[in-house]
Amino acid sequence: MKKIVTLLIFGLMSLASCTEYDEVAMWNKNEDMGSRLAALERLCDRMNTNIASLQRIVEALQANDYVTGVAPVVENGETIGYTISFSRSGPVTIYHGKDGQSGATPVIGVKQDTDGLYYWTLDGEWLEDSRGDRVVAQGPAGRSAYELAVENGYRGTLEEWLASLNGNNGRSAYELAVENGYRGTEEEWLASLKGTAGDKGDDGNTPKLKIENGYWYVSYGDDDNWVQLGQATGEDGRPGQDGDSMFSDIDVSDPDFVVLTLAETGERIGLPRYREKFDLLFEKSDTEKVKEMEIACGAGETAEVRYELTPAGAQVAIECISHSAYKVSVDEGDRRILVSAPDDPAAVADPRSEILVFASDDERTIMRKLVVKQAKYIRYRATEQLRVTSESFPGDPYFWGEECEFIDGLSSYDPVTGEGKWGYTGTVTQVESGAFSGETALRSLALPEGIEYIGSNAFNNSGLEEIVLPETLVEIDQFAFSKTRLTEVVIPGSVELLRASAFEGKSNGGSPLEKVVFEGNKIRELELRTFSYCDRLKEIALPEGLESIGYNAFDGCGALERIDIPASVTYVGEAAFVYCTGLKEAVIGDGVAEIAKRAFAECTALKRVVIGRGIRRIGDMAFNTRSSRDQMTLESVTVLFDDISSGDFPVLESGQRGVFPKPGGWDPVSYKIYVPRGTGATYRAKWADYDSLIQEK
Repeated sequence: MKKIVTLLIFGLMSLASCTEYDEVAMWNKNEDMGSRLAALERLCDRMNTNIASLQRIVEALQANDYVTGVAPVVENGETIGYTISFSRSGPVTIYHGKDGQSGATPVIGVKQDTDGLYYWTLDGEWLEDSRGDRVVAQGPAGRSAYELAVENGYRGTLEEWLASLNGNNGRSAYELAVENGYRGTEEEWLASLKGTAGDKGDDGNTPKLKIENGYWYVSYGDDDNWVQLGQATGEDGRPGQDGDSMFSDIDVSDPDFVVLTLAETGERIGLPRYREKFDLLFEKSDTEKVKEMEIACGAGETAEVRYELTPAGAQVAIECISHSAYKVSVDEGDRRILVSAPDDPAAVADPRSEILVFASDDERTIMRKLVVKQAKYIRYRATEQLRVTSESFPGDPYFWGEECEFIDGLSSYDPVTGEGKWGYTGTVTQVESGAFSGETALRSLALPEGIEYIGSNAFNNSGLEEIVLPETLVEIDQFAFSKTRLTEVVIPGSVELLRASAFEGKSNGGSPLEKVVFEGNKIRELELRTFSYCDRLKEIALPEGLESIGYNAFDGCGALERIDIPASVTYVGEAAFVYCTGLKEAVIGDGVAEIAKRAFAECTALKRVVIGRGIRRIGDMAFNTRSSRDQMTLESVTVLFDDISSGDFPVLESGQRGVFPKPGGWDPVSYKIYVPRGTGATYRAKWADYDSLIQEK
């Protein structure tokens, strides 16, 4: 009995041992299957990551992106891939490993076709969508500047287009492009030099992989359409070992490139590492750096433009192209561009000229632009440096014009010589009213060509001794040069309007003005008091074309000894030459029809008067004084009117004192009135107060 129990126990133990063994084996088998499934899932995830990363790498290549960093992906102490960061694109992660030894692992890659585009491949064959079209891995490439030019009508070759950038025979690069058929504007042509960026690849066309029921499936953008590829496990039921086999090697040892080797084709993809891109900026000031800058350069001068290169050690070649009379050179050692203007200002036809500055290294070329404005100067002499804007209103300049800008950096003053200048660009067209009124430090001024108008009181009561007026001047407004220290003035032939009191002197101090020259004949009227109180004026030749001499125009010009009134004048105004106490002779042209009252009154030194054939009316005391206490010294009055038959005989508006001193009164009379032969009787009858003085000649 004891023996039977023992055998039963051993039997049960054997059964128990057998049962335990089977359960352990089953447990181990299930655990191994779970590991295999997890490995397959990791494999699939990594492959999909690699596929997406590969597309982004292709896009980065197309966009000329750069690698900024490479970080290893570590698992269980082993590097299984890398995360690659780009300067503009987002980071990508790629995995590498050994080719699967068991199971049919699909190999997805990219290959460049003859059209220059990258397409997806599957196991070495083109991957096609449901329509049978190859699946592109990138967007269309950007167009070059030359391609854009051709698109706009350019007909030359690439070499001719590149050569044309330097211009030829005085024609700009743009003009040559137009000659070759280019139809865009100059701005569009400049913009085309940069080319255009291509579109990115369509993320929807990125292939995806999955494992289902032990098989590989692929989709290219449509999650509802999966294509079965093959078994995901080998005959022994194990997945491929450690990896997806898309990349056979990832080389990060090169300082200039990260090199990826595709397992399928052995093709190497080099991703350039980021190197800080250079930039060139013009130094507008110590704190302001710009890509485009305006500078001013005067005739015979050289303007300096300093530039900054970043990074500091950038190796860059710089070339400048000028299509104008400006010469340009580059001092790369001192990092400055020198722009030289011709000596003759007329050689610069355009007030704004462009200089293109190209900077290039072995990877790219950038373009910057200098706009050169022709600098001009207004020169003056003074006892101190003068402002060109109002001290009370700093934003209110003394000059106005077209695109006119005064530049402090171009202005200067030498206290030793007293010579100064104001620099500006554009065109000055007018001197503002009251600009230099009361400016006693001012001595001389040369107004530039372009000025058409001098405002009222512009130099009134200033210390101005000398003025150069431009040939463009049209109008001198009232009191513009009144009470100045001018001794001589030349009025250009362009002047049409000379307003009231333009050169009037001081009523109690006179004026040093001695000589006035009219170079043209466009002035029709000398308005009231134009030269009144110019007590030192000796020499003035009134312009042909003048028609009217206004009220008190030469009042008090005591130094004037002779005046000739041209035949174009028809009217001599009231008191026009009153108190010209030094005047000895007055010749009045044939065109004068009326001499207003007191026109030559108080001219006590006047001896000889000639009145032309056109005279029809002479006002009271035209050649007389107010009182017998001031005696006229007339010797002869010659009247040339001889058209007796016209019936339009000259009228004397004679009052108590008379047009001329009357004989038989308080005034001693010793002069004669000479008239043409055969007219004496008529004159005596019409001018009865003077019948005893009239003689034919």
